[in-house]
Amino acid sequence: MQIGDLARLSGASRRSIRHYEAAGLLTAHRRVNGYRDYDDDAVDRVAKIKALLTAGLTLADIGPLLSCVVDDQPTLLRCERTIAAVERTVSDLDRRIGELSGIRSLLVRALPD
Repeated sequence: MQIGDLARLSGASRRSIRHYEAAGLLTAHRRVNGYRDYDDDAVDRVAKIKALLTAGLTLADIGPLLSCVVDDQPTLLRCERTIAAVERTVSDLDRRIGELSGIRSLLVRALPD
């Protein structure tokens, strides 16, 4: 299928699909005319990538984890690399929440009474 079909079926933009491909998360074969040609399983793969991105993982984390993804919820198999990546992501989110909370407190204190 061509990139437009994949975008329509997966709900991802063409730009995102090209980005996933550049990151090595998705592969396409090139037709003689140079058009990308994706396998039928690309729709499912894009759904998994989107779910993992929504869960807060980075593209760098996602590559090694795709083989552990069961569905697009994202429900992950309990393989060690997924647990480690999710733990890192949760720690990073906790750190960012703390930073944002501190910034919020400063801004609230700066408001007039």
